[in-house]
Parts: sequence; C-alpha cells; structure tokens
Amino acid sequence: FCFLFSVELFLRIYVFGAVAFFIGSDAAWNVFDTLIVLSQILEEILFAVVGEAEAEMGGLAENFKIVKMIRFLKLFRVLRVLRIVRFIQELNNVVYLIMGSLVSFLWTFSLMLLLVYMMSAFCTQLVANYASDESEETARELRTYFGSLGGSILSMFQAISGGIDWRAVSQPLMEITPLSAIFF
Repeated sequence: FCFLFSVELFLRIYVFGAVAFFIGSDAAWNVFDTLIVLSQILEEILFAVVGEAEAEMGGLAENFKIVKMIRFLKLFRVLRVLRIVRFIQELNNVVYLIMGSLVSFLWTFSLMLLLVYMMSAFCTQLVANYASDESEETARELRTYFGSLGGSILSMFQAISGGIDWRAVSQPLMEITPLSAIFF
C-alpha cells in the first residue's frame, strides 16, 4: 500500500502542479496526505533498517521507542477516509449533526457521572452504617459492592452498563431495607 499511496500522491502533485497542490483549496488535506505518505515511507525504511539490526543483535532492536511510535502513527492513515465525507451530502449532514450535539452529550454525560457519584456516596454511607448489623454473608456482599466509594462507583457503573446484573447488586441492599433497593 505504501507504493500505491506514493504513486497516487506523486500523480496528484504532477497533475495539479506542486504550487497549486500545496496552496489550492484542498491544501490542508493535501499536506495531511503528504505527511501520511511520508510517515509511511519512513516507517518502511525504519523497519528495513531495524530488521537488519534485529538480525544482527538477536531481537534487541524491538525495544526501540521510535518503532512503537511509528506503529501508533499508522492509525492516522484511517483519517484519510474523512475526505470522502465532503463528497456525500448525507454523510456530511450526519457528521455536522454529531458535532453539533457533542456539547449536549458532554453535559449529559457529566450529569450522569454526578448522579452515579451521588448514589455511590449514599450507598457507601448506608452500608457503612448498617453492615455491622447484618449477617456475615450479607455484610461481605455489601462490602464487596459498596465497601468503598470507588467500589460503589464501579458497582453502579457495572449495573448501568450491564456488566453486573441489577438484582445481584440490589439484593444485599434489600437486606438492609427494601426502600434502599428501590432507591437504587
């Protein structure tokens, strides 16, 4: 793919001319494509050098941080697909609407985190007050799910996201009082 992307880039530079390619209306995308192709060429050269060094050093070259960074940069090639968005009007509208609703989503997510925190603090305090009065098995389950604030937040998140069954988390609270399980 490195060869194909390089040929495509050089053909576009040849067709549009170097000046128009880097200054025209698509200059930002063209610079992005150029950086992606150059990083891909650099990666191929680096892997060729590292491959020879690895053969000589017996596998020690794998520890290079640069190699790991270059592997991470391969993810940016996926962003080339974003160029297609401007050609398809419906897809462009969807992306615009998602970006427009991002602020509302962040506030909603913040409110949800605040509610999870408040419920977790309430349940942790409730368990701290009543765990000594319960049977040993119930007290152990209460401490497992609600023994600390972090554990309570984790239990709440797992119950909300489906990582744990609601009944498994609310059953020990039902032993304290049915009202606490309903409130949960």
